[in-house]
Amino acid sequence: MRYLLVNPAYGHLYQKSRFNAIMTHGFIPLNLLCVAGELLRLGHRVVILDLNYTPEGDIVEYIKRFDPDIFGITATTPLSDKAKQLCAKAKSYKPTLKTLIGGVHATVMPEDYKDCADIDNVYCGEFEEYRHDLDSIPFPAYELIYPERYTSSPLLSRRSPVGLLETSRGCYGKCCYCTRAVQGKTLRFKSPMLVIEEIKYVLGRGFREIHFIDDNLTADQNRAHDIFEKCIKDNISFTWTPRNGVRANRLSRELLSVMKRSGCYRIPIGVESGSQKVLDRTGKGVRLEEVERAVQWCKEIGLETELYFMIGLPGETEEDLQKTCDFAAKLKPDFAKIAPAIPYPGTGLNDYLQNRGLLRSKDYSLYHYSGRVEEIYTHDTLSWNIINKYIKRFYINLYMRPGYIGRALIRAIKTKTLLESMRVAWKTQW
Repeated sequence: MRYLLVNPAYGHLYQKSRFNAIMTHGFIPLNLLCVAGELLRLGHRVVILDLNYTPEGDIVEYIKRFDPDIFGITATTPLSDKAKQLCAKAKSYKPTLKTLIGGVHATVMPEDYKDCADIDNVYCGEFEEYRHDLDSIPFPAYELIYPERYTSSPLLSRRSPVGLLETSRGCYGKCCYCTRAVQGKTLRFKSPMLVIEEIKYVLGRGFREIHFIDDNLTADQNRAHDIFEKCIKDNISFTWTPRNGVRANRLSRELLSVMKRSGCYRIPIGVESGSQKVLDRTGKGVRLEEVERAVQWCKEIGLETELYFMIGLPGETEEDLQKTCDFAAKLKPDFAKIAPAIPYPGTGLNDYLQNRGLLRSKDYSLYHYSGRVEEIYTHDTLSWNIINKYIKRFYINLYMRPGYIGRALIRAIKTKTLLESMRVAWKTQW
């Protein structure tokens, strides 16, 4: 069988982003590479078409040249309608082509596609046959893409191109803003030795930096320690960061030290709120003092910190928003981001809003952090004018302080990102 696997373009989603200046590069479609690895193992032929780098019109040209039997596409929630359009385009050229859609939105909302004549099958969850034993599944098929395409802004990476790697799947968390529909609630791990081999494989394909995208890279701290201690012993030279973020209560000073020595340069941490009351309501299960401690360890060891915050969480008051601004300023991170909470289908937040009649729109093209969130839902306690006011206050309080500007200047000179930092600062919508 011949499979044409398609990754829809998503660059347009960031056009109105506050930090659009650095959102200029695509991310590797690791999910499709994992599917391709399994298909190749089963003896099929596979081509991956990443529309972030290829004009949409080339779909027909690829179908002409490759003559696939199956057209597979992945879609996040804001790209669900785009995926339908692309399936229709493929079917219009080759009516006998079988179309298959997968990904997080298809898993959570398969009913969205039941009346779509251009989609033959909806695939829910993970694809690989041996997905419960992660050591048994093939490596992602990195040989099917061009590494040089996946360069990254110097503010998002130290080296380019950047490869992605997962060492585990699943999440035990109960956060109201997240869905665990695809990979489930049970954590599954690749063995440390297999992770080492996969790191070597990705680097061998021409990538110079790796971003780990586990939801819980350091959930088992001993295992994480073993992986990165082995990297040091084997003299594997690469820079890396846990791109999806880590939990503050799953870090230790010793583990952070080993991570730093193995090539890690930045620790992203999901903080969400500076109000413990709001944080508890999300179900995250993290204390603010644990965040403070983790950030302090990072500073002592010499790791950059990048903190992620949410705004517009259920029950937030203006006092809570001020606490978030104050907490971020107190921690003095190297980087921080705040964005409105998005009520993705399948999340507790979505259920909360629906049950109270606060969900205003199911136009899923709006469901991304640079979209018009005020059109999606009405906040239960605050107006969007107040929320947007505190988003601006958050960034101005954090990035416009003389102390931060001085530290950022020194860091930019050390990391040779001064010109890029100036360009982004000039283009950012402060």
